Amino acid sequence: MIHPEHNQREFFRIPPPGLLCTIPMTESAPSFPVLDISIAGLALVLPKSKHSTLEVGATYHDCNFVVPEFGEINVTMLVRNVLEMNEGTSLRHFRAGFSYVDVKPQTQARLMRYIAYLERLMHKQQIAAE
Repeated sequence: MIHPEHNQREFFRIPPPGLLCTIPMTESAPSFPVLDISIAGLALVLPKSKHSTLEVGATYHDCNFVVPEFGEINVTMLVRNVLEMNEGTSLRHFRAGFSYVDVKPQTQARLMRYIAYLERLMHKQQIAAE
């Protein structure tokens, strides 16, 4: 078991191309780019205007993302951290890390299949680049 104080991830995270996650944090339910994803959680890129609306420890129900190959995935997410991303530009963005809460077995299976699909895709791209 990995202890939180070691600041290590228990699950492999992979960047999904073009994936957006919708969080019902306001009536408009904004969508944000997914920075990386695992079977345990994901990280989103937030603009400066939205990062302050997330509180570490807050739970958001009915979050979803649509994966063309796997359909819509709905999850409840817990905010784990919100960190400023230093990109060397005047634009400020934030990385918000989330963990999934009470994931149904069928949803977890779909997440695992999607992650495996991304790993195969990444492997094919690496082979093609060599």
